[in-house]
Amino acid sequence: MEKKYISWQHITPLEKRTGSLKLKLDKDHLKKLHPVDIADLLEDMDYDSRNVFFKALGAEQAAEAIGKLKENTQVEIVTRMDKEQSAQLLEDLHADEAANILREMPKEKAAELLQLLKKNKAKELKWLMHYKKDTAGSLMTTEFIRLPKTFTAGQAVEHLRRFAREAEMIYYLYVTDVDEKLLGVLSLRELILAEPKTSLGSLMHSKVIAVQVNDSNKKIAEIIHKYGLLAVPVLDAKGFLHGVVTVDDLLDLFMVDRTLKAAMSRYLNKRGLRRK
Repeated sequence: MEKKYISWQHITPLEKRTGSLKLKLDKDHLKKLHPVDIADLLEDMDYDSRNVFFKALGAEQAAEAIGKLKENTQVEIVTRMDKEQSAQLLEDLHADEAANILREMPKEKAAELLQLLKKNKAKELKWLMHYKKDTAGSLMTTEFIRLPKTFTAGQAVEHLRRFAREAEMIYYLYVTDVDEKLLGVLSLRELILAEPKTSLGSLMHSKVIAVQVNDSNKKIAEIIHKYGLLAVPVLDAKGFLHGVVTVDDLLDLFMVDRTLKAAMSRYLNKRGLRRK
């Protein structure tokens, strides 16, 4: 992957005593920066510089970058932004990321922003926010692909063409019954290589490694590591599928060293596994 650096010619000292920096990057240059690099820059700025820089980002780039920031920095940015801008940013974020930010905000501010969101988005975020922090329920995404057992491989591929853009990850596909109880799982590779008329019931693996909604983050990490998974489904006590925890969500939690986290993020991007 091509590395993106900011030349010192694009940086101007504002105050010699504080070492504050002002970026003079034009929007074309900003678009070439990786979201992790943008996050690193934002973390090193004071609030005023951070606010100006963040406003210069496009909507998609802002949503990608804020997901790479530390939790307290995320909350600071969203809290201090104009409420309409904050609401739009939350709309653009993946549901799990938006819910995590709102969970850490003052309750009054979070409630105010939820009122400004589209009804479906607000309902989903409220549902995610009710899960206890540091559990599978609070970490999971609800933006994944679930397919009925009655689908053929051909029908599943057509379904992916229509809805994959809305999903946070598609490398595992989950097969459920009409009540959304998990029946099995198959990989995207297995689906693509299958004959179009093959039923998902015959393709799927019925023995699925899963976690419960109240399982701790540590337990999830242990399971993903033990079985070499890229994601793990989250079930309730009755076996109904509530969401999915991806490996990059765990990286954000446990990899405190930002240099190491950035390297792993680029590795996942290169393999097409990191969320966009």
